[in-house]
Amino acid sequence: MTKLKSANLKSCNIDSSIKVQSFKDSIERAVYKASPLSYVPDSSIFDAQVLFYFKVN
Repeated sequence: MTKLKSANLKSCNIDSSIKVQSFKDSIERAVYKASPLSYVPDSSIFDAQVLFYFKVN
């Protein structure tokens, strides 16, 4: 298992600052909740950085 070291939110474009903070907080909680990540048997296919893109409807 690979333990998550950090989560970094690059940008968040939502009109209200209250919505922005709530959205960022929920993303961060979801990412940390997914830790530990599955074991990768071959380290050559493992990327230490994973990017996720979220969109508000």
